[in-house]
Amino acid sequence: MDTVYFNELSVDPSFSKLADNLSEAKECLLSFVNVCNGYILAKGVLEDLSLATYNNLYFGGICLIPDYSISRLLKELYVDKLIESEEKQRFQLFVNDSFITNWEPEFQYRGKNIYGLGEAHLKDVFALSFNTLFFDGLGTWNDSSYQLEKISAIGSDENVNVKNISTLEHIFVHHSIWKQCKFVNRHPNLRLLPNKNLSDLIPKAFIYDCFNDYYSKQQQVLITVKKTIGNITAVVNGWERSTKCPNQNRPLFEAKNYFLAIDTENSTFEVYSGPDEHEGEIYFNDDNLISKKKDSTRSICGKKGK
Repeated sequence: MDTVYFNELSVDPSFSKLADNLSEAKECLLSFVNVCNGYILAKGVLEDLSLATYNNLYFGGICLIPDYSISRLLKELYVDKLIESEEKQRFQLFVNDSFITNWEPEFQYRGKNIYGLGEAHLKDVFALSFNTLFFDGLGTWNDSSYQLEKISAIGSDENVNVKNISTLEHIFVHHSIWKQCKFVNRHPNLRLLPNKNLSDLIPKAFIYDCFNDYYSKQQQVLITVKKTIGNITAVVNGWERSTKCPNQNRPLFEAKNYFLAIDTENSTFEVYSGPDEHEGEIYFNDDNLISKKKDSTRSICGKKGK
């Protein structure tokens, strides 16, 4: 089981500035839902993930604003059509399985005893935090790592670091969690991109609102960013990197009889049903072929004869 530890300080009103109104609370929870679903997408298998908390996260134990539990706020987001049914369901499954543990704090952060951050360091895994950048302008939990102090009575006074997740950028850029994705696409003949319903979480990590926003600006996007977004999209949809093409500048993936080659000029995948069987192209967020016209001049390694 792959466990991430919730940072209780990120919702502690005596330590972090929380929402002043319902609108801010919704904004904060929406960000947290996106981060949790981004973590699930990057890891690949929801059933293998668990969330450890010191307090009950979902049903009343934590409130971003008085009288509004996480459960109640989530319903508000869904009613307001700020999240889709699949996003809501994945988040619920993740946080519903959270468990309360009896930890003895071994570390402090800025003089306050901590649980989640400390346990994450001890287990060498990630801490999960609400991002309070919305409220104080300082980004209290907006960093990808934090330095903890050992409680003086326990061992040495040496400081240690803990890896933190509070943004999609942490997941897909800073920590590159997607590189260890375990998702397997078992039916590529039916859907090339089975996780496309969550695909907009990927460009959000690169400061785009969604893939539509990304494509409207893609002529200005750096080639390295296009390659990274293409690589992430392929991996989280269960494609394996192929070694059949020696051209390292042309990322290539495969599953069964299909190959996907990243086209950085158009931000698409070239689709092949065999090494020389070009079928057309698909966008990073849509597995419908843009064109079914076959191009005999193309192969999985690029233009033939070059």
